Amino acid sequence: MRSTFYFLAFLAICLELSCIDRHPKADLVLFNGNIYTLNETQPKAEALAVADGKIVYVGNNVNANQWVADTTSIIDLEGKTLTPGFIEGHGHLMGIGENLLNLDLLETRSFNEIVELVKAKVDSAKDGEWILGRGWHQDKWFVLPENMIDGFPTHHKLSEISPNNPVVLSHASGHAVLANAKALELAGITRDTPNPEGGTIFKDL
Repeated sequence: MRSTFYFLAFLAICLELSCIDRHPKADLVLFNGNIYTLNETQPKAEALAVADGKIVYVGNNVNANQWVADTTSIIDLEGKTLTPGFIEGHGHLMGIGENLLNLDLLETRSFNEIVELVKAKVDSAKDGEWILGRGWHQDKWFVLPENMIDGFPTHHKLSEISPNNPVVLSHASGHAVLANAKALELAGITRDTPNPEGGTIFKDL
């Protein structure tokens, strides 16, 4: 009877050790963190394990140890805060609002199309009224205009259809503008104007 008891105890220990050995291991384990989970039932944790690019464990340091193998990368967060990753479309809310208030050029597919939209706006505007637009991108143009400088069109076509209205059209990135002759005149920009720090004024000299 006693031998049977010892055998069963030994068997139980072997099974337990076997289960431990078969526990899946993680590629990465983070310890000692202030982890925000956004899970109402478990709002915070101190450890996290990742396997095959997926989070497989979120909880305490003690239980996180079972995910550690010889090949596991370990990071001690030292109490630092960890939050879920944010996926953001990089939308500029002010720019989106400006698109609605002014000429929306996001869907334009050629410089000529932009010129036509500006002309329609000029035809209904008073002399001296600013024509503003945003969203053009030369990489979306199916047909490229003539006389481009470093991949950007010159002002001449815009200036021809808007001699009395300053026109400024911002690039989709916000890092470039197309301006007509009237806008350049009001800004005091001439052929002799030096490039601003960190920028370039394209000139068809």
